[in-house]
Amino acid sequence: MTQDWLYIHFPAQPALLYDLKSDPHCHRNLAGEPAYAADLARCAQALLTHRIRHTPKQLSDYWLPYATNGPARKIWNAEEQKC
Repeated sequence: MTQDWLYIHFPAQPALLYDLKSDPHCHRNLAGEPAYAADLARCAQALLTHRIRHTPKQLSDYWLPYATNGPARKIWNAEEQKC
């Protein structure tokens, strides 16, 4: 990945892809153009790989990582709230 591309991903929205070399002000979204499909796929894969590597992994319960009154605290109990 280089600094030549800007890739933006929103959940449930189309991706945005800009070539920063030829369009530094991001006026032309290239994500829907077939000629840039490989670049779009490469950027999407790079983002997914980054998220997988850097997302905290946990098997159960939900935790609030930045508690204001000390270390992380549990904010959901699986026994108290069942689906």
